Amino acid sequence: MLGDITTSVIVIDESAIFQGKCNMHQSVPDRQAKSKSAKAMKESKKSAKAALAEALKELQEAENKELQERSAAQAGNGKNNADTAKTGAVQGN
Repeated sequence: MLGDITTSVIVIDESAIFQGKCNMHQSVPDRQAKSKSAKAMKESKKSAKAALAEALKELQEAENKELQERSAAQAGNGKNNADTAKTGAVQGN
């Protein structure tokens, strides 16, 4: 490569030939803006993770409640069937 480069990041292969100037100067306000942007991104990711965790927790609680209701309904049906059988046996005598 022959020429001048202005960039914030550069990767040059060890076998490459580069002849020229490389300006990688960043102004302080840009760094601060990037820092604030990165911080906002981290906070956004944290809040997204928290929202996902809350949604998963709510889903699991709903599934557990549904299972409990089904178990209670099945137990109630079994008791009703047993009561019906007892009543039928008493009436049959």
